[in-house]
Amino acid sequence: MIAAPLGSFLGELIGWRNVFNAAAAMGVLCIFWIIKSLPSLPGEPSHQKQNTFRLLQRPGVMAGMIAIFMSFAGQFAFFTYIRPVYMNLAGFGVDGLTLVLLSFGIASFVGTSLSSFILKRSVKLALAGAPFVLALSALVLTLWGSDKIVATGVAIIWGLTFALIPVGWSTWITRSLADQAEKAGSIQVAVIQLANTCGAAIGGYALDNIGLTSPLMLSGTLMLLTALLVTAKVKMKKS
Repeated sequence: MIAAPLGSFLGELIGWRNVFNAAAAMGVLCIFWIIKSLPSLPGEPSHQKQNTFRLLQRPGVMAGMIAIFMSFAGQFAFFTYIRPVYMNLAGFGVDGLTLVLLSFGIASFVGTSLSSFILKRSVKLALAGAPFVLALSALVLTLWGSDKIVATGVAIIWGLTFALIPVGWSTWITRSLADQAEKAGSIQVAVIQLANTCGAAIGGYALDNIGLTSPLMLSGTLMLLTALLVTAKVKMKKS
């Protein structure tokens, strides 16, 4: 909730490179903290071991992982470059952008808190509906993002809505792949990290070579494709 606005604020004080250096140092400290504090756990018995990637052969699992990839790639294609987009498209200064990012963070916290109520009704509806709303938000920001009120509203809606996606996909794994939830979760984490990298890279290329709103269009397209894929192909088991 506070990382993005704090990073934006500190970037003006100490420079963005030093902000990244500080984040890297904190990451190293976290590694040592995890090694020291987490207990060791027994491994899986040899007679129960299966090839992790065989899970992808189950009905709907590959489609789910592709949907996870596209939704997170869409998120990072836009959110990585929210600063140049908002400062140049909507005309926000550093202080204004910090408040927008804080609003985004608060909305994400609220969305995560409310996600259980929505997911109890329908996981599939949440996993298809959330990216569809984000696709519409990207379109609205592309067309009318020069208005600061519209841009701020989109940031709040984006934070509120995207919060459903990580929680929703974790719920999907625990319900649809309950017997292999740990292995499926490891694939999910790998897919998300790859998606974050690819989304940010492609979004940056689009920003440099196509135009200011191109990360938004890329993000919106990926979100729309995610909604369609979830609706058509992702299998869902009832709790």
